[in-house]
This record gives sequence, C-alpha cells and structure tokens, in this order.
Amino acid sequence: MVTGKFISRNVRGISNFRKRKTIFTWCRKQKADVIFLQETHSTKDNETIWKREWGAPLFCSHGANNARGVAILIRNNFDCVVEETVVDTSSSFIILKVILKGEQAVLVNVHGPNRDTKLVDFYH
Repeated sequence: MVTGKFISRNVRGISNFRKRKTIFTWCRKQKADVIFLQETHSTKDNETIWKREWGAPLFCSHGANNARGVAILIRNNFDCVVEETVVDTSSSFIILKVILKGEQAVLVNVHGPNRDTKLVDFYH
C-alpha cells in the first residue's frame, strides 16, 4: 500500500502572481507529497512559468486564464516516477500513471461541472 500525504484544494484561480505565490507557499508548508489543485485558470502559455515557480514536477490540464483547469503538483525529491499522463481537452481532469515508492498507482484530479445539467453527461 502506497503511503504519503495527499491534499486537494480549489484555488479559484492562480493566474495572478501574488495569489499563486501565496498558494504555492501554503502548499509547501503543508509538507504534502502530492497536491491536487482545481480551478487553476491555467493556460499552456503560463505552464512553464508555473513549473519554474513551483520548482518541482507540476502537471496541468488547462482551461482558460479565467476559468477551469486542474493541476497535480509533486513534492521535490518524492519517490514518484510518472509513466503516463492523460489530459482532458476540456480541462476537467488529469490522470497520472505513476510508480510511487516502487508501487504502481494512479493519481487522478477531477473538477466536475457545477451545473446540474452538465453533471450527468460529464460523469458518464
């Protein structure tokens, strides 16, 4: 059984540098091994900057700079090898097939729609 500290947080947008810095600092203080963020409001253009600022592995499923998006952040030096990444084109989920501490695992970050009319279709 894989052990570690995993946390999840809806950040309601971290495209603003000050807010992102605050969230990344909070994440580091939690001493979590893997962090799942929802509503990142990321785009492909800012992924490289965010990876540099985080300073460790960071995987994104992009939405827009003002909506959607999820990310999985992995603590530096955590024994995790990413073998495969599946990214949803509508920015609702990201799946990582990994080896954690020598064991196979799947990390999934999902942020479903908040409108009842879209929920059923999304989960099907």
